[in-house]
Amino acid sequence: MVLGTDKKTTLLIPAKSIEKEKKIVLDEKKIFLDDPSSYQWLLFLDKLYKKHPARWDGIGDDRTINSLTREDIINFHKKYYAPNNITLVVVGGV
Repeated sequence: MVLGTDKKTTLLIPAKSIEKEKKIVLDEKKIFLDDPSSYQWLLFLDKLYKKHPARWDGIGDDRTINSLTREDIINFHKKYYAPNNITLVVVGGV
C-alpha cells in the first residue's frame, strides 16, 4: 500500500502544459455542447435538480477554466488526492 500512495500524493505538472490543457478542455466542451442530445441532457439536469450540484456542468464554465492557475490545481490535488481521502473497495472472492 505504501508504494501506491506516492502516485496519489505527488503531482507533476509543468506550468507550460496548463494553458495547453485549458484549450483542450474548452475545445472538448464546445464539441459536447455542439451535440444536440448532449446539450439537451444538460438542460434536463438543470431542470431536474433545481438546487442540487448535479445540475451543474461537470466541466465548468469558460471563466472558471480560463482563470485556473497552476497553484489552484496543486492545491486542489493536495486537498482531495490525499491518503486520508482514499477509499479502498475490495470485491469478489477475497
